[in-house]
Amino acid sequence: MRPVATYRLSEDDPAAEAFAELHQFFIKQGFFQTSAVWYTGKMAFAASLLALTLFLVVGCSSWYWHCLASCSLALFWQQCGFFMHDFMHSQGFHERKIDNWIGLACGTLGVGINSFWWQEEHYVHHALTNTVDYENGFFDPQMKEESWAQNKSCSHSLQRDCSAR
Repeated sequence: MRPVATYRLSEDDPAAEAFAELHQFFIKQGFFQTSAVWYTGKMAFAASLLALTLFLVVGCSSWYWHCLASCSLALFWQQCGFFMHDFMHSQGFHERKIDNWIGLACGTLGVGINSFWWQEEHYVHHALTNTVDYENGFFDPQMKEESWAQNKSCSHSLQRDCSAR
């Protein structure tokens, strides 16, 4: 891992102590345990979305069925993105090797993005959540995704003053 910023945790920080206690409480309550039933249901739902998409594209010829197919395909991609996120965080089996393979399949094959590239960027996102520091040149990389705003003058993380344009 490459360093992305500097941060010093105060040992006397009451918030850090409170978060450690809260973390232990969540562990004792079982909040971090994976539900195989829930994941199986979500994967069945995603598979049914893909099956519906294929049926609507291959089995139907009207434009409105194809529009519905595009919606079900978008929902399938969204579900694969959620799976990639969870498994690349090792939340599925809590075994990094297995979870990485599933994340690779869901992300790279299901969504079309490299899941390991996403994972590296996402770790930086967790380290610098919603942070922009123009003077030192670091920022949360997931604040500048240009998937919706293709015009760089509209992206607040790339331009200091968008209103001037």
